[in-house]
Amino acid sequence: MKKGYIVHENGGIECIDPREIKTQEGLIMDLMKSAGEVLLKGKETVYISLPVRIFEPRSTIERLCDMWIAGPMYLKAAADSTDKVERFRNIVAFSISGLWNMGGQKKPFNPILGETY
Repeated sequence: MKKGYIVHENGGIECIDPREIKTQEGLIMDLMKSAGEVLLKGKETVYISLPVRIFEPRSTIERLCDMWIAGPMYLKAAADSTDKVERFRNIVAFSISGLWNMGGQKKPFNPILGETY
């Protein structure tokens, strides 16, 4: 579990990090102002922009690297295995091993063509 979050017994995740909560304060009002300006100008809703403070400072490529961090361990074990069931287990373990890191609330920036990490 990421730091700054707690898991409730009845389900759900709660953010208790004061810095994270501070970045989300006033978010609904900002979205409503942006939506109002766009709609009053007669534009479509696709022109409503999200406040930059809700975006994660890392790129999508960096987030993907976090999800695939266990790849060398599981994929090497799968490649070295001669047993089909064991190979399948390692592939499935690799597939779900990065899900632990997906509990964040911030939206990633869209990847830029030619971006490197």
